Amino acid sequence: MLLNDLFKALQKRPIVSTRPSFRTVVDYIEAQDKVKAEAYWTTYFSALSHATLVNSLVRPSVGDEKHFLDSISIPLEGLTKAAQVAGSTVADVAKLAWAATLRKFTQRNDVVFGQVMANRDIPVHDAETIMGPLINIVPCRVTFDDDVSVTQLLQSMQAGRVASMAHSHAGLVDVKRWSGLGDSDNLFDTLFVYQNLPSSGDQDGFAIIKNTAHTSHSDEYTFELLVQPSSTSLVIEGLFHPAMMTSIQAQMIVHEFGETMFQVTNCLVKAPSPVSELWRLGRAQIEVLQLQSSPLSPLVPRHGRLHQLFEHQVKSQPQARAIQLDGMWLTYGNLNAMSDALAAKLVVLGVSSEARVAVVMNRDSFEFHVSMLAVLKASGVVVQVNNVHGSTDEPVYSTVKLILLPANQPNSAHTSATTFHVNLADLNTPASPFEALTASSSSADCIEFTDKPTRQVVRHFDVIRAASDLAQELKYSNCTRVMSFGTTDLSHFYDTWTAWSCGGTVVCPGHDVLKSLASVDVLTGSFESVSSVSHAALDRVVVWGLGGCSLSTSVAGTSCRRTHVYVPSQLTRPTHVSDDQASGWRPMHGIQSTVVVNPHRQVPVGVFGDLYTKSVVDNAVQSDNTSDVSTRTGDRGCVLPNGLLHVDTLPQTLRQAAVDATTAVHSMMNHENGSYLIYPTTPLQAGLMYTTMQDPTISVHQFAFRLKSLNIQRLSGTFQQLVAQNELLRTTFVSTPAGV
Repeated sequence: MLLNDLFKALQKRPIVSTRPSFRTVVDYIEAQDKVKAEAYWTTYFSALSHATLVNSLVRPSVGDEKHFLDSISIPLEGLTKAAQVAGSTVADVAKLAWAATLRKFTQRNDVVFGQVMANRDIPVHDAETIMGPLINIVPCRVTFDDDVSVTQLLQSMQAGRVASMAHSHAGLVDVKRWSGLGDSDNLFDTLFVYQNLPSSGDQDGFAIIKNTAHTSHSDEYTFELLVQPSSTSLVIEGLFHPAMMTSIQAQMIVHEFGETMFQVTNCLVKAPSPVSELWRLGRAQIEVLQLQSSPLSPLVPRHGRLHQLFEHQVKSQPQARAIQLDGMWLTYGNLNAMSDALAAKLVVLGVSSEARVAVVMNRDSFEFHVSMLAVLKASGVVVQVNNVHGSTDEPVYSTVKLILLPANQPNSAHTSATTFHVNLADLNTPASPFEALTASSSSADCIEFTDKPTRQVVRHFDVIRAASDLAQELKYSNCTRVMSFGTTDLSHFYDTWTAWSCGGTVVCPGHDVLKSLASVDVLTGSFESVSSVSHAALDRVVVWGLGGCSLSTSVAGTSCRRTHVYVPSQLTRPTHVSDDQASGWRPMHGIQSTVVVNPHRQVPVGVFGDLYTKSVVDNAVQSDNTSDVSTRTGDRGCVLPNGLLHVDTLPQTLRQAAVDATTAVHSMMNHENGSYLIYPTTPLQAGLMYTTMQDPTISVHQFAFRLKSLNIQRLSGTFQQLVAQNELLRTTFVSTPAGV
């Protein structure tokens, strides 16, 4: 408007001399009934399920240096036809598409965004010719119902727009106060701008030079969508707040809006189409999400049972060391012969296909490994009960066929189950090779863990796949020596079979951990436990840890090569690996992961949801694999724009702390003096103890009693609040990973 007057003045043409004063707009606003406006906006925001885009996305750790986003262009012809069919306008169709895009990224059926209104149609005389700031930002709320048609939803939005026009003069400060939201809540964090600007071509010999120096950064909103129609297309651009999202996330939102525009257009033309069709993700999203599916490795065995991995190494290198403890060792040939002899005895004792056999032994002993192999050879299921505390578990013993104990341990008085004492000296006599029983499918169970808080069962083919894949990831060879330190029974089990799958040696810590460590190539365990080992000992080894816990700062200070291995909370096999958790997790071979919300609807890139995984079915041996069904992991996560997985590690970290604390309690309760105090050895244990009992030191019996009622989900929900309120914890947690 100002440029037109300027050009006319330069060309000595008459300009509009009767423009109404902007004061007429001010008078109009002041004359409005504020009571009615308040009532309208209060009702408008009633029962609002508030969700903003920034709370749905993974936020960047640092500012994004990229300043520009690529624009996209959508042909206008099809949009115009669809709008005409629905009796609407292209602007309203674009607004619906933006609301549907926000629904995908917030996973809410109730979305709110800001819309820029020109307000040139307010009831003020010649408002379209007034020179002044009539533009206002007005909230737009869209409630989706999957059972209605897209056309009906569009008509409902049009009716809402007409109703809100009478109150579009209200300022955002007043609207937010009337909405009932708290001071810290944003009314909305995205902005929709439909710029129906006049042509900016040359004006009678005067060339207009466009300002091309601009940025795609927004200073106020998480994201702004700019839609500008031309004679043939809609040009779509985006602005993003670099502290709230990355340029890659912002670019994907722009592309997803373009895909949603086509979805809305097709639904309007093919009416009646249900609103539920607008949940579908676009091609760009699907391409990234599919990176969380990894095919089976050609090197992973397709058939067989777990112990056959070991027997393959027996045939190829019988004299190689399979396990070592305090300067003593058993070769693959020795260990195989002993397990053959014990397997024959187990069959005589009635162990048959999938019979459950409790192995109540210290896992860092020769007897345990011989017994585990023997049970598998006899086609039984190993029920592992760690004997380091000398504890008994009556519910476990009541369901097993047989209990295996070390030679020097008496029978338990708490069970009437049949027991057998394993004496290695009795297994040294030459015997014929044991002919393994006819094995059932490799999808059968091979081991059950009785670690708290839940029991876990592992199947043969899961271990075969995971062990073979881990050996490739960590570059194991038949010379690799592996030691577990401070691990759970589950992680120790995978350590063992990963080493044996390639002919490596399992080194038990023994009495002198540092001496044992001096001879190993790979150290495994939780990074908190490994961090207690001296830097000099760590500098020469590869360290990898099971679980989603972040790397300890003390381990990070060494030159050792580190690999993270992720085991979901409710699963028993590793599914992802990472050299740098900040970049995300990549799926192991044969794993497909999806992030969904109920009812199993896949969410866009960068959006949190429930994590599900499944083993990729091999059609050649489908009978030996799981059905094509995804399993819930018990964790939450999202797929990052780089195609890697981000996992919310706080619940896993707290769960691991509970397991560590339980181990400490068992160990100390078996001490003669029951009044020992538990002192937190890590910041996480300090937080765990404080959260459960509000006291960082407490007697063992009291701690054990309270630990039984530990609620991990409640703990995770209140953890940050407790840290913020307590000076001791706030000081302790200064160096902990982000998010804890």
